[in-house]
Amino acid sequence: YGQEALMADCETRQQKYLFRQRQFLRWEAARRTQQEEKLRALQLLRAIAESSDDAIFAKDVEGRYLLFNAEMARITGKSRDAVLGLDDTNLFPPEQARMIQANDRRVSEENRVGTYEERLTTTAGEAVYLATKGPLRGADGQPIGAFGISRDISQLKKSEAALREERGRLASTIDTMAEGFVTLDANGVFSFANAAAETILGVPRTTIVGARYDAVPWHRVMPDGSTFPPERHPFVQLRAGGNEIRDLESGVDHADGTRHILLVNACSLRDAEGRFTGIVQTYSDVTARRRAERALRESEAMQRSILDSISANIAVLDVDGVIIAVNEPWRRFAKENASPDAAADLSVGVGSNYLTVCSNACGDDAEVAQSARDGILQVLQGALPYFNLEY
Repeated sequence: YGQEALMADCETRQQKYLFRQRQFLRWEAARRTQQEEKLRALQLLRAIAESSDDAIFAKDVEGRYLLFNAEMARITGKSRDAVLGLDDTNLFPPEQARMIQANDRRVSEENRVGTYEERLTTTAGEAVYLATKGPLRGADGQPIGAFGISRDISQLKKSEAALREERGRLASTIDTMAEGFVTLDANGVFSFANAAAETILGVPRTTIVGARYDAVPWHRVMPDGSTFPPERHPFVQLRAGGNEIRDLESGVDHADGTRHILLVNACSLRDAEGRFTGIVQTYSDVTARRRAERALRESEAMQRSILDSISANIAVLDVDGVIIAVNEPWRRFAKENASPDAAADLSVGVGSNYLTVCSNACGDDAEVAQSARDGILQVLQGALPYFNLEY
């Protein structure tokens, strides 16, 4: 019995040993697989970092470089092997190094990803980088350093500066316009107004910008003083699908009691997909023009009245001999002495060439007509100060 027990005990020990060996082999295989996966991941990370146009790096808690890709080497002019283990004071001027290190500390202390603009001296000159940085964490989740990806945005910054300059020039140009210039967004809210808009509308631009088209701080009316119909507002018409509004007349009553007549033009603004985004609108104050036009009409009416009150037959000719005005006695005489031709009375009316009429005269009046033509022509050409003909 003792020998059998001894053999059984040996067999048990052997089985336990083999079991532990199998466990160790499985663990070793798992560890090797894990290491291979880590190695592949590191190789993949290195390949991505090396092929990137962005500067990619990693540092320990002391700010010493652990990862330094090819783009970092290019912009600093230093090889990866020469930089690993060094910090930013070995790569950049002191002030720039302090800025970089301060940003690195910030993301580590705040334990979050942050984005910073960093202006750096590189082998190609000064450049602006948009650096996205974050903390590196150990297995316990605590920060053990920082990583970063920096993209050169120098050209973008130049483009932004050029755009700001162009916008400034455009704003200055718009502000010197004699016409009022405003923009409204997709909700009908005024988003911009130039200096002329203040004068024309009679309110400060600070009260124009921010107001809705249907709740403006000025009194909008029709030219005759009647209420301005809301549906006629350019914003309403253009939002409904129109592209432009031309020569819309409206009025605005200023605080001093004066009424100004405005000529409004507008066009819609749309994005690349054709969606309505607002309108551009201009105001021209035509009050003086309308007043002058009314005075001219009244003056012309008065001149016609004066001409009509004179008993003599009067016609006014331009330099080519075309009749541009006649008085009532002239029209009456032409009608009373018209030939059987139905259009005869029209041949000496406004728009007819009186020299041609005289040239075409025939019969007993032909000789007198030719004399009249010759005399009038000499006056028109400046050869005679005046011409007289009795017939």
